[in-house]
Amino acid sequence: MNTNPEKKYVDPVDLEGLEDLLDAAHVKVMTRTQETNLSEDSAVTYFENRSVLELLGRVQEVHALLTETNTRLLGAYERMRQMERLVDHQEKRLELLPALEKQAVRATELQVLFDEALVELERLRKPWWQQISSRRKPR
Repeated sequence: MNTNPEKKYVDPVDLEGLEDLLDAAHVKVMTRTQETNLSEDSAVTYFENRSVLELLGRVQEVHALLTETNTRLLGAYERMRQMERLVDHQEKRLELLPALEKQAVRATELQVLFDEALVELERLRKPWWQQISSRRKPR
């Protein structure tokens, strides 16, 4: 025999079963004179109804807060996903950096060779008498 029955967890903000009440909540408004004419049973029912309506109001407030919190959490989650995508993109670019550095060094070497080739080309384009005179540099 089980002396400790399992307790079922009940979520305190669960609105299950209250959909009809939330959709079609209505109140009967009474004047003071009508309240005094109520019998004791009616008064108890009136206060029970009033308590239920106060609780319903609080439930609606909690529901609104939960909805707002959910909206904020979804926004934060979306921003986090965007940041993760940005980080992934930056990591991929960083992986390419060593190869780009090698290409930059190679481009610099090629530029130096190109400049030397242009100087040689200019020297070869000179007429032969200028080539001879440029070989003899004054000391």
